[in-house]
Amino acid sequence: EEITTIKREYPDHILIASIMGDTDPASWQNLTARVQEAGADALELNFSCPHGMPEFGVGSVIGQNPSMIRELTRMVASDADIPVFVKLTPNITDISPAAQAAADGGADGISAINSVQSILGIDIESFDPLPSVCGYSTSGGYSGPAVKPIGLAMVSQIARTVRLPIMGIGGITIWQDAVEYILLGASAIQLCTTVMWNGYGIIRDMKAGMSAYLDRKGYHSPDDIRGAALSHLKTHQALDRSRRMYPVLGTRETCTRCGQCVTACRDGGYQAMKMSIDGPVVKRDVCDGCGLCFLVCSTGSLVATQEKT
Repeated sequence: EEITTIKREYPDHILIASIMGDTDPASWQNLTARVQEAGADALELNFSCPHGMPEFGVGSVIGQNPSMIRELTRMVASDADIPVFVKLTPNITDISPAAQAAADGGADGISAINSVQSILGIDIESFDPLPSVCGYSTSGGYSGPAVKPIGLAMVSQIARTVRLPIMGIGGITIWQDAVEYILLGASAIQLCTTVMWNGYGIIRDMKAGMSAYLDRKGYHSPDDIRGAALSHLKTHQALDRSRRMYPVLGTRETCTRCGQCVTACRDGGYQAMKMSIDGPVVKRDVCDGCGLCFLVCSTGSLVATQEKT
């Protein structure tokens, strides 16, 4: 009923129905028929929900089993008259076989990622897991900005595995995040947490920011930059090791001589820094170029200089 109402009120907008059946394959077929009849423009098969569904053998359990992904996708795709996307779980060692299984099953596209299995925290006074439900809790899906690096990595893996449209999901809060996903192969993006925080108006801001970015770069469409960063990804061993970054004090006036860079290098790096009256001093013969000092510098006073080793 809601799908029919939305399509009647917004006939020019695409409506994708996300469905999740149970362990009976017929439940997926039934849902497919119902949402198609209601007017959905496309389907998303939720093989990735971590909230309680794994206890019943569905949700992310399906997304961890390439054979199940392939067969359920094939069954739904054969019944559907509209495009079928498969939503994959990040709670898996390697997402590439799951993506390939979806493609082999006839998926028209892939959505990734769903939320990351986690425990939010523990109340150290009561020992209750959080959020507490009468003193008990369970693991659930973690989302928001913190999962963006995971989403980016998995979207890039999918893009290098299958030639299907990808809807990038995970930690997208500003237009720059969306551009990053597109550069790694996403054809479109999905938003949830940022809309919950900021309302649907955030979409206007993101569209405006992306449009200005594309104009500045001389591109006409997001399609022009899709996957442009993939060729810059290499194996660890293929990276150039002939250059090394060294920290230098770029703006002496902003350095507060707090010593955080020296402490970080001493206890987590290579003991290559010491503090002088003018600021931090680097011992080049000891520095390994790890970059830890840049990360902990709260004023941005340290800048990198790159030299050939």
